[in-house]
Amino acid sequence: MLSPTLLGSTTPRLWTPPLVTGRRGPCGCGCALTPKTSLGFSCVDFARDVLGIELLPWQRWLLIHALELRPDGRF
Repeated sequence: MLSPTLLGSTTPRLWTPPLVTGRRGPCGCGCALTPKTSLGFSCVDFARDVLGIELLPWQRWLLIHALELRPDGRF
């Protein structure tokens, strides 16, 4: 049986920092990613609102960081 509280870190040990710098954004890890700089926020909203799935914190982090947009709008 799993414990109701799990210990660990949402942020992986090794990862590439986002291209965006500045004030902390709504990502939750301290980076500056926002809904304007990552399509991951829309993906998280879709999973919650349409599919009825509440993502685990590491899944949310991964989507937000993996779907980061460059200044020209490309991935």
